[in-house]
Amino acid sequence: MIIFDIDGTVLPGTSCERMFVPYLMHRGILSPMSFINFCFRGLMLLPKGLTYPIKANKGYLRGFSTEHISAFAKEFFELEVVPHISKAAIERINDHKRRGERVVVFSGMPDFLLANF
Repeated sequence: MIIFDIDGTVLPGTSCERMFVPYLMHRGILSPMSFINFCFRGLMLLPKGLTYPIKANKGYLRGFSTEHISAFAKEFFELEVVPHISKAAIERINDHKRRGERVVVFSGMPDFLLANF
């Protein structure tokens, strides 16, 4: 079995969620107040480590229904994520699959983002 993490591997140097928050801001979907709340919550989580606030802070999702945010996630995936997907990672995944190996792709991102992969 071969295991690939999407963030940092299939999406080298970044994470899907790290790209999604600015996308929501630039599209006017995430209000400035929601962003401030998100940043404040991130600061509160900072004592747990530098990467913990990014992984644990889902405050930007407050007030959105699953259906509503999923619609934005699909558009975001096509416009912003697809161009950043590592061709080398996809080739490696396909090589493993051709050899009959079981390939598992995982991520800590929310399901509404992961579903697009």
